Amino acid sequence: MIPIQLVLASLLAAPQAAPLEVNYRVQLAEPGAARLELTLDIDDLPYYSGPLMLAMGRGFSLARLEGPALLRQPQAKSGAGEDLRLMSPRPFVWLAVRPEDGQLNVTWSVPSNLRGRSEVLAVGDSYEWPFMAKDHGLLHTASLLMIPVGPKLRPRVEIDLPEGWQVASSWPRDDEGFLWPPSRAALGNDYLAIGNWSRREFRNERITVTVVAPVEHEDWLEPALGVIERLVPAELEVFGVTPAASFLFVLESTPAGDLAGSAKSTSLVLAMPAGLKGGALTDSLTRLVAHEFFHTWEQSRFASPPELRWFQEGFCDYYAYLISARLELLSWTDFTSRLADCLELWTSISATSEMTLESAGNLELFSTSRRARDLVYGGGMALAALTDRRIRAAQPGASLDEFMRALYNNPRWGDPRSNPGKRSPTPDDFEATLARFVGAESAAELLALSRMRETPKLVQLFRDAGADIASEEHAAKPHLDATLKGTTVTKIEQGGLAQKLGLLVGDELLVVNGSPCDSREQIERLTLQPSEGRMQCSLKRGGQTLELTLEIAKRVIFLVDPRPWKQHQASPAAQPPAQD
Repeated sequence: MIPIQLVLASLLAAPQAAPLEVNYRVQLAEPGAARLELTLDIDDLPYYSGPLMLAMGRGFSLARLEGPALLRQPQAKSGAGEDLRLMSPRPFVWLAVRPEDGQLNVTWSVPSNLRGRSEVLAVGDSYEWPFMAKDHGLLHTASLLMIPVGPKLRPRVEIDLPEGWQVASSWPRDDEGFLWPPSRAALGNDYLAIGNWSRREFRNERITVTVVAPVEHEDWLEPALGVIERLVPAELEVFGVTPAASFLFVLESTPAGDLAGSAKSTSLVLAMPAGLKGGALTDSLTRLVAHEFFHTWEQSRFASPPELRWFQEGFCDYYAYLISARLELLSWTDFTSRLADCLELWTSISATSEMTLESAGNLELFSTSRRARDLVYGGGMALAALTDRRIRAAQPGASLDEFMRALYNNPRWGDPRSNPGKRSPTPDDFEATLARFVGAESAAELLALSRMRETPKLVQLFRDAGADIASEEHAAKPHLDATLKGTTVTKIEQGGLAQKLGLLVGDELLVVNGSPCDSREQIERLTLQPSEGRMQCSLKRGGQTLELTLEIAKRVIFLVDPRPWKQHQASPAAQPPAQD
């Protein structure tokens, strides 16, 4: 078998006189069908020093599939109809030898609904996975398309749907109805809404936004447009660039009752409880649009590594609230109230667990632990606010806006799979860029906070940066950070209180904080009531009865004065500092 590393190296090194024209056909035979038929045609495959590599996405958020979701394995033929061998050296990857006539045809089929898969249900992000209903559906290209790796592409996509079904997409459409993905990233990571969706459109001189919602939620569209018309232009001013000329916003309901969203290359899903109306609906839309559209800036430039997830999510959340306050979609009192909550999250989680902002971004931990996600979002937003204050103190007239443009718009970044020599920024790049605004010592200190296991002295740090913050101590209400079946521990969250206390899978809890326990609900309630500042457990392990004790820090509540933050208006998108 040909080593896959050699194949990839030869593809990336192959000269490219012109982009490779690839034609896809996605067919849904009848409304609500459980199966999609896919075809890839390449009519003029150039000679390479190795076979053509094709790849599908393993996943596109927290859930990861063990293997490609296929109903029929890929089959390859030449232009003359000759069967070709299609090798699969590893899941999600295939190798096709160039046919003599240079014409390659590959066919395969996939399920139209992936929301019921165990990998997706285990993580809880099913709202962003493909589904199919009787009259409409949502497709995602990562689970559909086999994409050539290496050569530059000029892709064209035909969507063949039942009579009366339409497709809503952010991609340009020609007069014959073919879709033209604007980039490799869009081809492999975007949504297509098909069937009977209600839709509206927002357009200005920089961007076109198509908004779709299920027919039963058509009343969401006008409030959504009202929010988009204000937030999107304001965020583009912060970006200093336009990530794409057109975007698709998909609104849908989530049975879990939570707000959830996910940004792809040029499309977004925003999921909300079905019963939202009036001010609650507008507030939810504001929160989701502000956060998820901000992510499209990064999506257009690079993919943050896990060790910068606190930056990716936390700084994004900071801007979601900050820009909303700048536009008076959110009061500055509400902005600082959210900041106070984030300071408390950072303090309480770091006091009762072994997690840091950086370690909480590990994919496995982040996808399975609510506390890890709280630390990434809450601690990350708090660190963004502190960084903003440091920049304003060091350079009057400057703000976090300039730093974000200097880092995000650096021409060194890109996807190395399609742009050899490009890469994603690292924590060292974060520190080096920040040093141009606050100095090397302050930049190093701010980055070190993301790796600190101890509880940071946040009140003093913010006061030194000119923000008036106070704190009060109250009795702690810790979470066990473990999964229980009855009174038996079945899972320990990495870095959480249970691990810090010394619990192990299989332990049977007998007494928690001085009270006997006989159910999971009772244990969860008793955990919130430490005895004299200590978490105490009696348990049975391997026939022995053990006593475990852990000192629990008091709960710290923060009070943030809104007045200094009202000065945090947008900074003009001027020329960023010179790149390294």
